Amino acid sequence: MIKNDTSIIPKLSLFIASIGIATLVYLFTQDSGQTSKKTNKQSDINVLAKELNTAWTSGESQILKISNLKCKNIKLKGALYHSDFRNCNPVLFKCLTDKYRKLTLSNKIFVKKSESYDRRGNPILTYKRGSQKIKLKFFNTCKDTYLPQKKYSQGPRGIENLWDNKNDFVYIDKNYRTNLDVNLWNKKEAYPLYAPSINLSLEKKISYCQSQGMQLLQARFFDAASFYPETNSDFFYKHRFPWTKKSRLEVKKPSESDCGNMYTKECESIRTYQYGEPIGLTWIGIKNSLGNYPEFLVNKFDSSLNLKVSSFYKKFSSPAHRVGYRENIKKNPNLKVAFRCMLVY
Repeated sequence: MIKNDTSIIPKLSLFIASIGIATLVYLFTQDSGQTSKKTNKQSDINVLAKELNTAWTSGESQILKISNLKCKNIKLKGALYHSDFRNCNPVLFKCLTDKYRKLTLSNKIFVKKSESYDRRGNPILTYKRGSQKIKLKFFNTCKDTYLPQKKYSQGPRGIENLWDNKNDFVYIDKNYRTNLDVNLWNKKEAYPLYAPSINLSLEKKISYCQSQGMQLLQARFFDAASFYPETNSDFFYKHRFPWTKKSRLEVKKPSESDCGNMYTKECESIRTYQYGEPIGLTWIGIKNSLGNYPEFLVNKFDSSLNLKVSSFYKKFSSPAHRVGYRENIKKNPNLKVAFRCMLVY
């Protein structure tokens, strides 16, 4: 289990990365003894940062290769998760940087000395090049997506519930929060790491999102991210499905491609599901907008309708498979329910 240390950031000079990488902040000390030229120092850091940032955001880089990598608790061959799970994954990143502890880049040798994590699970790596000590902090920008500022409507067709986010910047989790995410927070172990976290109480879900500087996802934002958008901003037509403007599906029994849009009860016998794969993608990149796991959503318009029931518990022909449709979680006590977080500021 990764040890979470929130006290590792001393009073250091802080520089936002100058190489155009929004996922990275430099935290570094001066050389032991006399300070070298800042230009050379910055250039060396850029070389190291670019290579590590590629491995962080993509799961590997040209030098830090995932092939033949052994990583505790993460099965890398024949696993039931999509390659997206490797992106911004602190456990995999630790395995990679441990295997390639010594890096030679642009004829400079960098040696990893340690790693630690902030309260949100963002890794902070310490390297040395000669007498120079370098700290790099990597932020998780792989999880969420931006919701444009415009007029929206919550709930299924026939219900208005108009609202807008014109004064807010909103970022929504693309996928469910996983066991890995929660393990880094509560220091407990739940497996498999890539599976959605389904064992937290409502209070714990709220606490977890708050620990990330976020809040539990609200139904109106989920619907805004899921309804197929109209080009006319003054007209709002609620399409049933996020990937098409059709009002109904042409078949009652799903094909393999149908299960690629919405993973329902029949799909388990049709195709293998990979956790985190881009099923049911919406216009802003939200995954599993319909189907797969049921999902808890805070509903500001009607607090009793707090569960997205479209899931693998329902057959393909179920009327529950429509954007905006909710039920009460208390009426569905035995379901394995996932959740997401969102950031509003």
